[in-house]
Amino acid sequence: GRGPRSIQFEERFAEYIGVDHAVALNSATAALHLGLICAEVEGQEVLTSSLTWVSSSEAILLAGGRPVFCDIERDTLNISVEDMARKITPTTRAIVIVHYGGHACDMDPILALARDHGLTVIEDAAHGCGGLYKGRRLGSMGDIGCFSFQATKNMTTGDGGFVTTDDDDTARLASLFRDKTYIRDGSVG
Repeated sequence: GRGPRSIQFEERFAEYIGVDHAVALNSATAALHLGLICAEVEGQEVLTSSLTWVSSSEAILLAGGRPVFCDIERDTLNISVEDMARKITPTTRAIVIVHYGGHACDMDPILALARDHGLTVIEDAAHGCGGLYKGRRLGSMGDIGCFSFQATKNMTTGDGGFVTTDDDDTARLASLFRDKTYIRDGSVG
């Protein structure tokens, strides 16, 4: 269940990351999947890093999207903005960036590229809890942030994950999916 400690953890995590909402889930994979559902990627292309854990592309496929793998930068191992720009097509809907090994992606050009093309940015910050980019926490700059607390991560609760966002609708949908679409009054969403 979602007791007082879970609610407190969500509130404190949202404050720490610097977003309006943090919704606890069972894993970062669930967070990615949910973020992609919110981005409405079904039948669309999603740009992502060629160097990542299988969950990034697995979540894209599970949400009905088609992963398009982008090259990485040699010095950071993060996604190449130049390669992303080359791979955008009329059916590109979103970008899943991965802050690989806790190293922040170069978010300014990524966010500008996404804005220019109307793309949703999902930050896979599974390795990046506590990381910063120009004074902002990883997972707070894109439309949706995704975190992991699995045992091998830099912050762990044994397992679990979070979706972070400033968007009220995304947070509501995340809460509904977490609770099997039950609304607190007992009705179904």
